[in-house]
Amino acid sequence: MCYRWKLQSPYIVTGNDGGMATIRGGHAGEKTHYHAYHNMYSEYLMQFKFQNPTQIIFGAGSLSRLGAAVAKHGSNAMVVTGGGSVKKNGTFDRAIESLKAAGVSTVECDGVEPNPRLSTVLRGAQIAKDAHCDVVIALGGGSAMDAAKAMAAMVFYEEEPWHMFFSTEGTYIPPTKALPVITVPTLAATGSEMNSGAVVTNEETKENPL
Repeated sequence: MCYRWKLQSPYIVTGNDGGMATIRGGHAGEKTHYHAYHNMYSEYLMQFKFQNPTQIIFGAGSLSRLGAAVAKHGSNAMVVTGGGSVKKNGTFDRAIESLKAAGVSTVECDGVEPNPRLSTVLRGAQIAKDAHCDVVIALGGGSAMDAAKAMAAMVFYEEEPWHMFFSTEGTYIPPTKALPVITVPTLAATGSEMNSGAVVTNEETKENPL
């Protein structure tokens, strides 16, 4: 669909009548209109169904609630981080403080690179296994979150590791189990915190499927 917009700011939509909506500006008497090339704006464009089981804890001071959120899922967490910025800006220390206060012990898997490698995922999964972790925490950006999700599943995965990911080889065998994953995004970017996908790079084949 294609729509022609002519809006004044600030504005609020006050009505819709046969493909034409009246938009009143912030000052008394200001009006402008947009004309839809289709009369289906309200019937189709603004109707959808959305289901996402991800629970979001948002707001100032939310990091201090990390421990309480994690403790609902486990008491021994692996914290996955990237290049080190979370330690430089104090986020890591604040997260660990909250976890300790809630009685959650931690081990760390650091150094996750951009577009995390399969070898990094395997390293993290082994750390979680050796430490008997029961929950995984991603602290950082999209790569840390992607890696954490893959590690949480790889802990239980018994097939060839690369088969857990879509690839051109046609050997995809999806995981059926994973540790609980808690993500703490430190920037607004990929939206990895809202889904179960992960981009992982195979160093040998140079593939990076989802």
